Amino acid sequence: MNDGGELGPIIEKLVVVALFATLMLGVLTILRPFSVAILFGGILAIASWPARAALTRAGVRPVWASALMLAAALVLVMGPVVAVAPTLAGEVKALFADVMLALERGLAKPAWLVSLPLAGPWIDQNWNRLFGSTETMRSALAPYGEWLRAALGGLAGSLADSLLQFVLALAVAAMLWTNGPQFGHALEHVLERLGGKRFVELAAIARNAICGSVYGVAGTAMAQAVLMYLGLIVAGIPAAMPLAFVTLVLAASQIGSVLIHLVWIGAAWWLHEQGLDGWRLWFIAIWGVVVAHIDGLLKPLLIGQRIRMPMALVMLGVFGGFVSLGFLGLFIGPAILAIAWSLLRERLAAAPMDPLLHSIHDGDATPR
Repeated sequence: MNDGGELGPIIEKLVVVALFATLMLGVLTILRPFSVAILFGGILAIASWPARAALTRAGVRPVWASALMLAAALVLVMGPVVAVAPTLAGEVKALFADVMLALERGLAKPAWLVSLPLAGPWIDQNWNRLFGSTETMRSALAPYGEWLRAALGGLAGSLADSLLQFVLALAVAAMLWTNGPQFGHALEHVLERLGGKRFVELAAIARNAICGSVYGVAGTAMAQAVLMYLGLIVAGIPAAMPLAFVTLVLAASQIGSVLIHLVWIGAAWWLHEQGLDGWRLWFIAIWGVVVAHIDGLLKPLLIGQRIRMPMALVMLGVFGGFVSLGFLGLFIGPAILAIAWSLLRERLAAAPMDPLLHSIHDGDATPR
């Protein structure tokens, strides 16, 4: 009887734990289809919180501040996405088909390029060897052209598939904009109960990591894409939208940011082929160089001292996020890795466990 009396409370606790685990499993099963929207909505709300705080400090009620933020998100984000997403994949594939067709014909030597001082004679001497041979260009691009076309086409197509997730993410963000302080206080209370003030401090570090990732990676990439789009429109380039999308992907991937030069070079070449060698060509050349290198100015301004993260982790976050979560994963992946990296750095700074790990902590670098 004694044994039964001792086992009774243990069995009751096990039953309670099993019921709680089953309940949590049910909750996760229900929320799983909306996990991307919840993550993106939370990241969007955290990153845009300074704007919401500025509105409330100006005397705007939280409900109206949330409504204004939602309206701005619909105009600035959802509007363009809804407008371009259904046709973007086809436009990207058509753009690549036109590029490959032009390369197969061979690229004629432009007179204005040959007449440049210093570089002109070298270009005149080596142009045919580099760009005039159809066979050379085809053999160089054959291993990568089809893969790149399919990858960018699939990425553009996933943007259309993410429209519902965009809408749900904005709904989550609007809820957080409205009731953010209450959610924040509740989270701080739970974290303090679980781990004391230290957990609350770690939550603040995670928030800064999200802001740094969004501002530095997504914000810079979107700024470069928008600037490239405006420049292409001014120059009269018909494929401005797919080229801006390619710019967005290249800028977000970090490793492809140097390839942004190919976007404006291709646009300049199209202008030359159309006989438009006047101000449009020089404008897009100067504008393209500025857009390709403006990330060096924007990233320090947007990130500040919020986070210093290796470029390799940013790349893994971008590509891994896309493979795992679709188009929105381009922005969710770096944010999640930024949180993990920031918490790891904080842990190593507080109590270094190994000289090798400590050297990793000291050797991080800001992504460029």
